[in-house]
Amino acid sequence: MISPDAIKSVRAEKESAPCPQCGSTSRVGRGLCLNCLLYRGLGAETYDNDSLESVLDEVDVRDADWRLGNYQILDEIGRGGMGVIYRARQRHSRRIVALKRILAYHSDSRETLVRFRREAEAAASLDHPNILPIYEVGESEDGLPFFSMKFAAGGSLLESQTALQKDPRRSVALMAKVARAVHYAHAQGILHRDLKPGNILLDGRGEPLVSDFGLAKWLDISSDLTRTLTVFGTPGYIAPEQANGPSASLKPTADIYSLGAILFNLLAGRPPFLGVHALSVIQQAADKPAPKLRGLRPTLDRDLETICARCLDREPAARYRSAGDLAEDLERWLEGRPIIARPVSPVVRTWRWSKRNPKLAGSLAAAVVLGAIGVTAAISSSRLSSVVQNAELARHSVVVTPFEDLDDLSNTSPSSKAVTNAFAAAFTQTTGIRASGSKTQNVDPWSVEDWKKIGEAAGSRFVLSGSVRQREGKQRVAVHLIETASGSVVSTWLQDADSLPEIAKTSISKISAALGVSSAITLPSSIIAFDGDVSAIGDTNNSVARSYCDRGREFFLRYNLADVDRAIDSFHKAIELDANYALAYALLGSACQARAQTDNSRDWRSEADRATTTALRLAPMLPEVYRARAGTLRRYGQLRAALDPCLTAYQLRSDRSDSRRWIRTNRSARFSNRLV
Repeated sequence: MISPDAIKSVRAEKESAPCPQCGSTSRVGRGLCLNCLLYRGLGAETYDNDSLESVLDEVDVRDADWRLGNYQILDEIGRGGMGVIYRARQRHSRRIVALKRILAYHSDSRETLVRFRREAEAAASLDHPNILPIYEVGESEDGLPFFSMKFAAGGSLLESQTALQKDPRRSVALMAKVARAVHYAHAQGILHRDLKPGNILLDGRGEPLVSDFGLAKWLDISSDLTRTLTVFGTPGYIAPEQANGPSASLKPTADIYSLGAILFNLLAGRPPFLGVHALSVIQQAADKPAPKLRGLRPTLDRDLETICARCLDREPAARYRSAGDLAEDLERWLEGRPIIARPVSPVVRTWRWSKRNPKLAGSLAAAVVLGAIGVTAAISSSRLSSVVQNAELARHSVVVTPFEDLDDLSNTSPSSKAVTNAFAAAFTQTTGIRASGSKTQNVDPWSVEDWKKIGEAAGSRFVLSGSVRQREGKQRVAVHLIETASGSVVSTWLQDADSLPEIAKTSISKISAALGVSSAITLPSSIIAFDGDVSAIGDTNNSVARSYCDRGREFFLRYNLADVDRAIDSFHKAIELDANYALAYALLGSACQARAQTDNSRDWRSEADRATTTALRLAPMLPEVYRARAGTLRRYGQLRAALDPCLTAYQLRSDRSDSRRWIRTNRSARFSNRLV
């Protein structure tokens, strides 16, 4: 007799055997093949997958919610106030997409329909690897619009923020790419206005994709949508001006605030502002400065705190000028380079506070003034008289530091002592000026940091510093008049003459004018002078041209062929905007010289000569011009000829460490004798 266990074993073996018709091992009751039953029920003639799929495609889906146009709806993956998003399959290509359809109860709202179509139009006009692409825009059978887009399998930053908080570098790298994408949208004239973690999606490879342009605004045109819709974006991530001001006045800095809020959230684990409701969050953002990032996460880098603070500043003008600048700083941090942004100084913070609280600031200022008056009144008349006398003497005083002999690289050579003594003698013959020699120890008379120390130690209003060298049989002297209070150069001049006393005598007129003392001596034509810091020579009032020039300088300093070409292009754009931009011409000359070393197909040297000649005509005292000329001569082996322009550049601006290093390396009698 067969046991029950044996019967069960035979039956299980029969049910697990492959079906002789289709090969399936799926069974229902009594060992019937599930696959064959399905084929027969659908009327299929053969037992293959292609036949089954073709039959399934012919099945009439009665529920319209599961089929929109050419798309089969798989499941719902998101829903908002305006629309619903499905995961769908395109019927013929079988591609998985995300499909967004407007909600049915919005079908009578013109504003919502316009906004929905505007989102599709805005996103479809953008072609960037980090902006979610739109595949198709259409309408359902009931006339409601929908559009399909790339399916982001990785979710959003909102879902990934907990994991990203543990990896600051990953968060910064993602936001750098997002900032580049937003900068691209701004360049196309589109402002997003609703950037938040939920709108930054991640594809299957973890790459960020900016999505949901439902609040997008065209920067260069006005529209009925902008004027009529009362939408603000998401509290906690929108700029204060976006909630309080008209949408027509919004600029790209509003999106930069949102990017900073997202970065803050990824790094700190919470948005910058929290509240019990949306109005509370908006009010905090308008009235209070954003919290310090390191106050919540002390282990984070200070530069990241600075970047977030720059983005989240309540004053739009104090934020990054563009999303591209923000991306640049994030990339600098990732590469371990210094960032461009710097923390706001206490003085600036005080000024902004006084603008927001004018009455309180006025009261405090009045109290300070009255207190100062009371203290001053309490000082004895004799002491007050002494202070006034000393101040008057200091106002007309100057301390003479030893001049640097560039031929001997010394401040104790005969030439150095001769020019220093010549100026001391000239002052003794001038009335109304108190001159003294520098007696401060352990300071560098040619160091910007030490100028202020020298003047304060001597109790003088100004410091006189300079250099001397032989040039074409004459003495060339460069003189810098430095203000002690600020440590900044107020006047610089160059003079060639046969004798040092002659130079000292004629220089007295410029010093007297700065001190407010009259002088009968007029400046000779041999003096080339500039009143102010020479770092301001050759500049422009055109901010866009200056931006191109700064970017070109940065490219040039990377010292690779591609970036030199980018630098040349940037300098050309700066010159197109301001034809008198001498600094741009000078830097263009240096870049063309560098390009001439690797490209013989173009006369780069002639272009460099033309640029530097133009710069010299526009700004004869621009140090960069002489530095460019020296660079040309050095690159072509004319080292002796390169010394003169390099020395002139150094004399005009001796705080340049690179010029000083080159001179000290190459300017020696032994080296000069070897030059051919």
